[in-house]
Amino acid sequence: MKAKKVIRTLLVILAALVLLVVCDVLFWLGPTVKLAAQRIGSKALGTPLTINELSINPRKGTVHLSGFSINNPESYGRSNVVSLASMDIAIDMNSIFSKTVVVHNVAINSPHFIYELSTASDNISEFILNIQDFAGIDPQAPKKDKPAEAQAPEKKDKPKIVVVERLAINDVQFHIANTDEPELDFNIGLEQLTLGMTNGTVSLKNLHIGNPGTLSTPNLFTLDGINIQLAPESIYSGTVSIQDIQVRNPHAYLELNHDSDTVSAFMKIAENVAARVPTNSTGVATQTVAAVEMPDSIDAPASPPFELHNLLVDDIQVKLLDTTRTNAPAGPGMLAGIGSIAVKLVDGKIQVKGITVPSPSGYTVSNLFHLANIDVSIAPESIFSDQVVINEVFVNSPEFNLEQTKTTGNVTELQATLMRFVPPKADAAADQTTPASEPDPAVAALPLAEQPVVLHALVVTNLAVNLTLPVETNTLVEVGTAEAAGTNGQAVAKKVIDGPLTLVGMTLLKVEPLKGLLTINGLRIANPPGFANKYLVELPTFTLDLDPDSIQSDTLFIRDILMEKPRIAYERKIMTDNIKAFQKEIEKAVGRKKDDTAGADQPEDVAEPDDMVEERGQKVIIEHLLARGGLVRAKLSALPTIPIPLPNIEINDLGKSEEDEKQGADLTDALTEIGDTFYETIIGSVSSATGFAGDALKGVGGMGFDMLGNIRGGPTNALPTRVEPPAVETEDESPKRRRRTLGGKPRLIN
Repeated sequence: MKAKKVIRTLLVILAALVLLVVCDVLFWLGPTVKLAAQRIGSKALGTPLTINELSINPRKGTVHLSGFSINNPESYGRSNVVSLASMDIAIDMNSIFSKTVVVHNVAINSPHFIYELSTASDNISEFILNIQDFAGIDPQAPKKDKPAEAQAPEKKDKPKIVVVERLAINDVQFHIANTDEPELDFNIGLEQLTLGMTNGTVSLKNLHIGNPGTLSTPNLFTLDGINIQLAPESIYSGTVSIQDIQVRNPHAYLELNHDSDTVSAFMKIAENVAARVPTNSTGVATQTVAAVEMPDSIDAPASPPFELHNLLVDDIQVKLLDTTRTNAPAGPGMLAGIGSIAVKLVDGKIQVKGITVPSPSGYTVSNLFHLANIDVSIAPESIFSDQVVINEVFVNSPEFNLEQTKTTGNVTELQATLMRFVPPKADAAADQTTPASEPDPAVAALPLAEQPVVLHALVVTNLAVNLTLPVETNTLVEVGTAEAAGTNGQAVAKKVIDGPLTLVGMTLLKVEPLKGLLTINGLRIANPPGFANKYLVELPTFTLDLDPDSIQSDTLFIRDILMEKPRIAYERKIMTDNIKAFQKEIEKAVGRKKDDTAGADQPEDVAEPDDMVEERGQKVIIEHLLARGGLVRAKLSALPTIPIPLPNIEINDLGKSEEDEKQGADLTDALTEIGDTFYETIIGSVSSATGFAGDALKGVGGMGFDMLGNIRGGPTNALPTRVEPPAVETEDESPKRRRRTLGGKPRLIN
């Protein structure tokens, strides 16, 4: 009996001691962990680690932390490298030992981080060195290889799943500082990030990336918010199902000032950060590559990593503040913008709306470029495969509005502005150390149908390229005045061309690369400035058929070109005509021809070395070209003639040569050959209908006012009295250069 009483007494005492220890642990666990963290953490980091309050309640599964901070090393100017106002965590303790751990709530307030650079090092590197010294780790010591069984242990049990019912992080600040150059400091901030795994929601509010102090614009990038809706049951599955993503008002800001610009400022910051990245002896940044476990079989395709049902991005803008300009605006103006981007990958649909590039300030046209929408249709099953199949790209109403002043233009000015952001080129020696990457020859040699990305059709509708000229050149012209006579009377009473001139327009362009087909409907090419008719060429239908396998070869093989019912407006001025004027405008635009005065001293024929000829680019062979049903409206006096039928124009085997083994013609020479054939045909038809000699129309003899006065051809197409032109050398003629024959065989079919 005594033994039983003693045992019972001992058990009661032991139970009391256990209860006392548990109560002590429950009461003193937080302070104990706080004390250990402050002492051990401060010693390991080499700087004070402070915790104002830490309480842990294992019974309730709650943790509360406040006033947490880690001081910066003494050699750095900022006070804390990490600070945290408070953190609260609530865990379902009943789930701790189950396979799914449930975290009811995580609330983090004001986490602030500082990454600070100095000339010698940075604060993160200092902490790493201190921890290595504390743990006795020698980073230079060779690593020992682990046994194979230790490297790849067998995992019998699946890892635990942690479900966070609600996560809220408020007032996140990440500061990149520079001790020696404080003007390069900038911030990354976020007002709030919330996450709910049980309902599959993710929300982000007011993200901003600040600019360094060298720039006056406060932010580089701002974003009002992102809302994401996931299918909760798919979060831990092989394919995450994203139901909806809404991105609101992403805006980027660029700046040019007299001392700096956005690109150069951030490049300098990047160079400072890159200099701190640990490298090996060869200067290559060290990295750890994790072993990838290959599946047992690769026959079955892997499931896609995610499904995206809907993504919508609204009001995308890139803004520019250029304080170097005279009378520069006080705030940034829009450099480019997109109304919205909508993506539905599960359906293979992408749509971009309202692409806009405004004209620089000071121009009358509001937009240099505008596009209504782009619709892309992709085969959904191909998106995550080895070959992405794009069924169609539809481009709706692209419009280019070019404006020219006496000295410059809106395109030139915008290009000059953007080029100021491009960093200067490196030295030749530096270029040799970093050679440019070349395309994979194996991929380049693949046929179009086997390329990683395959496009079946590109469709462009209602394309227009408009030109606005200086107001000084758009003068009012009255019929019967000297100005009207100087333009062969081609002006209408009180006609003004202050409005934009459509240089090139078309109602439809369709390209089918795999078939080698190109179709253009409603093509319009404007007359050069100074001529009466609005359009030089109107072409209802243009089709081109080529061998698609030749697109990537040295010689492009075009099987057939067909032009249906071309309408050409021919106008003759005193010393030239609109076709030659148009040719000169094109030559000026592409920069292929010098001024006549410069060309006078050039030799007539300069032989080019074979290697230079081969470097001129891809050759072309045109097997057949046909233009049929054409009409010419000639205007040689105040009144035009009635439409003059054009004979059919046919060219065969352009670029083929039986004597030359290297088949193909230079593209520029081929276009010149085609243009000359059309020009000769037009001049011949106008000459036959009006009685003027072809040489006079071409400008070999100058056409004076007396000749124009004798022209009687008008709306009734009455033939004029033929007047032989005087043998006068014209200013329009420049020394002719001999051109080698391309092997084309033009024919006129009556």
